[in-house]
Amino acid sequence: MNETGIIFMNTYNSIYSNPWIFGQFEEDIVDICLKLLDQNPKSLRSATGDYERRNDAVYISRVVSRMVRLTF
Repeated sequence: MNETGIIFMNTYNSIYSNPWIFGQFEEDIVDICLKLLDQNPKSLRSATGDYERRNDAVYISRVVSRMVRLTF
């Protein structure tokens, strides 16, 4: 994973870039997040299908939201 990069902001007709330092998270956070995603019900049912959709921010936000709302 790259330590630095560019993020894009604003609307579809007015986009600007902003430099970003991706290395600003704690050391194990990425591993913890991936472990959490591996435990979601969709991943447990179909790991391949889940992995293929992990590039979709909307999908990830829905999965995490559902996991937060789950009651045990």
